[in-house]
Amino acid sequence: MRHTRIVVTHYGGADALRVVEEDRPEPKRDEVRVRVMAAGGSLPDLMAPQGIAPETPQVPFTPGWDLVGIVDRLGEGVSGIEPGQTVTAMPISGAYAEYVCLPQSKLVPVPSGLDAAEAVSLVLNYITPHGKWNIHSTYKDNLRMLTLSRGMDPIWINDKDAERIGLNDNDWVEVYNDNGVVVTRAAVSARVQAGTCLYYHAVERTIYIPKSQVRGRRRAGGHNSLTRTRINPVELAGGYGQFTYGFNYWGPIGIFTRDTYVAVRKMEKLEW
Repeated sequence: MRHTRIVVTHYGGADALRVVEEDRPEPKRDEVRVRVMAAGGSLPDLMAPQGIAPETPQVPFTPGWDLVGIVDRLGEGVSGIEPGQTVTAMPISGAYAEYVCLPQSKLVPVPSGLDAAEAVSLVLNYITPHGKWNIHSTYKDNLRMLTLSRGMDPIWINDKDAERIGLNDNDWVEVYNDNGVVVTRAAVSARVQAGTCLYYHAVERTIYIPKSQVRGRRRAGGHNSLTRTRINPVELAGGYGQFTYGFNYWGPIGIFTRDTYVAVRKMEKLEW
């Protein structure tokens, strides 16, 4: 059987895109073939064909950061998921196709009755500014600060971005990528630059953190759970760096957030 997908042949504009017809991909061991019903169209999807998104693959590649689809075929060793089940995923690339094969671990079940277009997540550039009210004051004991911040540390999202996924101010959201997941409330504001979201650090993950739906009902993490540290081995020279730098916190060269992207989805239910 045949299917079509979009291929970026070289970095550039619309002239770099080609529609290719080929045989459907076959799932390998621990993979699932998904028939794509809807794919997102966010800032990274516009940047990737131009070669300026941080995690852009080498050409040729198929763009598309996130998708919702129907499980079509199971590879060897796959269990706990059935053909016909609706799932969502954030493969970073490859979603602009009729069929795509993904590891089972990348798939998240979609609640029944939810439209595929509504289930597609919003993909945003993730930034963690320094939160002076959190660290340098009695934030958790200050009624005014708690009131202004919805009683917790919300994630700030542009109003136009929020409108695209039906997100209202103060709604509960899951913010996730391959590194981790955050569950919090959304603070919707036109002051936030479109295509980005802000989550002030540092957050105490043992306070007001519900369970995650996309991570098997495990407790969600704090702001650093979504970032990763890229260590420069040269800066570990001297025999002391590995004893002083905290994992996924400061690191020898800091936390890279300007090139971190996350998917944002509105939560259907809340579990503590």
